[in-house]
Amino acid sequence: MGQCGSTLRKPCLSDSDIRYDSKIPKDILAQEPRWEKFQGYFKVELFNFNAGNGTMMQPGPFTASMPNTRNKPFLRSNITAWYNHTFDGSRLYIHRHYLKSPAPASFCDIPSFPEGGANHTQHGICGVNGYSEVAGNMVALTHENDASLEVLSSYGGYGGSFGARPITKMFVTDENTFDGTSQIPNIWSSTTSFVFYDNNSASLSAIHTMIMMREVASTAVGKLARVTEEEYINGLNEDYDNFNVPAMNRAVVPLESNEAMPGTYPNETEWCGGIIDDAGCTVSPYVEPDPQFTGGAIAMFVVIGVLGFSIIAYSIHKYILGKQKKRIQLHMVRGIAQNITIASSAGQMDGEALLKEFEHMDKDKGGTISKEEMKDWMADGKLGEISDKDFDALWVAIDTDSSGEVDFVEFASYLSGCGEAFDEVFQERKNMTREELIKRMSQRLSMKHVTKKDLESLKELRKNAATEFDEEENNST
Repeated sequence: MGQCGSTLRKPCLSDSDIRYDSKIPKDILAQEPRWEKFQGYFKVELFNFNAGNGTMMQPGPFTASMPNTRNKPFLRSNITAWYNHTFDGSRLYIHRHYLKSPAPASFCDIPSFPEGGANHTQHGICGVNGYSEVAGNMVALTHENDASLEVLSSYGGYGGSFGARPITKMFVTDENTFDGTSQIPNIWSSTTSFVFYDNNSASLSAIHTMIMMREVASTAVGKLARVTEEEYINGLNEDYDNFNVPAMNRAVVPLESNEAMPGTYPNETEWCGGIIDDAGCTVSPYVEPDPQFTGGAIAMFVVIGVLGFSIIAYSIHKYILGKQKKRIQLHMVRGIAQNITIASSAGQMDGEALLKEFEHMDKDKGGTISKEEMKDWMADGKLGEISDKDFDALWVAIDTDSSGEVDFVEFASYLSGCGEAFDEVFQERKNMTREELIKRMSQRLSMKHVTKKDLESLKELRKNAATEFDEEENNST
């Protein structure tokens, strides 16, 4: 009966909701070419601020109980970073390296820190060695068909330390803006925005909020400059040297495989429904339902159904009435034929004989036949039982003026419409055996108005029957 949106069908959901549009490709760049700006290699300069007073972030003591790099003894007000964003079909791989300069002498000269804090890590000397950490996200295209992305897993500095996987999503906001949100409900929230001035330069801003502590933990702003892959690799390795990062804190460049950092890359099961639903390898939950008929179409089918049922019911009713009409006409004509010799049609009956039959039925001689008199006559004719339903239908058909009485005109008029019944009864009489005719003539003798012609016919039939009997006896001996 057609697809959604066709004649008589409701519009497709995809007409108003792009999530149901199966024609949209499950490829990030094919679905939204604007993501192309976000792809590639970038050198980034970041500046971190204390949200409470707007001052630049300062080095802090290192404690074994809080090893997070954001609280280590390095210069934290400005950080150099290198970003690698790679799209692959329905997936985005984000790999980032953050490098911090050695702490200034003013921090390193602090003689001691409370609670066992130190001005250096286990693998460096304060004021001499810098620090590097990696962070990254494995991102997949969602089934929303709006080019939105969801982070499957994070590692390094993005991995979190709250015992729960952050819910992180990324969006194309406009021609130049790319936004991301990340939350651990009731614990932590972060928003990041990238604004591209052109294809090669952009700015970023980020706000990190500790919900459970009721404070903004930090804010950051930065600027991005696009570089080539060679510039990315060489520049990062040079910064490792410039920041004097210990060898054990350096990461493989470029960081693009699980071997470089074990556990970094999720397996296919995790991509494809294990943790999130990568649109490139899972079935969309937004499936166009089976085509639905419109209200008007349903109403039309109901009308057609009712009309069709009515036609069928009427046809059946008409058929039943036709059968009943024929049945009661035959019953009536057979009753007439008990006492009147009929031809093949009512028009060939003897009028005088028909009037006598009418008068025979009119027992009270009132000139009309009552319903009771009609019923008595039908029973008197030895034609078998007629149901009350059939008799009532017969009476309604004869008593055309609904007076409750039938006069001779109504009686004769009814019989004039029984042509087919007369034909059938005529053939029945014509095909009767001699014995059946003798029985019929004998029944006539029991009536009140037997004619001389009837008696002569009966005498002749009996004579012929006796002759045939004698011949059969002689032949048998």
